[in-house]
Amino acid sequence: MFMTRRWKALLVALLLGGAGSHVESGEKKPADTIVFVCEHGSVKSLIAMQWFNKRAQERGLRQRAVSRGVTPDASVPQGIVGKLREDGFAVESFTPARLSTADLPTTERIIFIGTDVVSVTKGSRVKIDEWNDIPPASEDYAASRAAILKRIDMLLTELGKGRNRAEPI
Repeated sequence: MFMTRRWKALLVALLLGGAGSHVESGEKKPADTIVFVCEHGSVKSLIAMQWFNKRAQERGLRQRAVSRGVTPDASVPQGIVGKLREDGFAVESFTPARLSTADLPTTERIIFIGTDVVSVTKGSRVKIDEWNDIPPASEDYAASRAAILKRIDMLLTELGKGRNRAEPI
């Protein structure tokens, strides 16, 4: 029986107790998820998630991102909340979450930003990228954002070359 990648992901999600998505920390996680992971899940991965989702939607791509951490903070640092607010994103109520094996079934790609979590991804077939050249946002938010946006634009161009368009409703 021939199955597309999307149908396989849906089947796995159904078998694991969901219908193509699951809820963790109040987030709905659609199929074709891009998971950004940084040390605390509250700065670089959060910036990447916000900008990825905005730009992917603008391009009509189906992928959506979530932010995860290796050792998650309890909340987003106030300085980052303020900078993201200036960028048009409301993250005051965002709660950082830990990367876990539960993230893997509907994940298309994991992007580690200055960190690594081999123990969670070992044996997984999820594509893994590392962005180790992102400056600390706490020291220079503008430089960090610019580096993240450059990487996101390259990733979205790559994703846009495939059959990754959102299906009409």
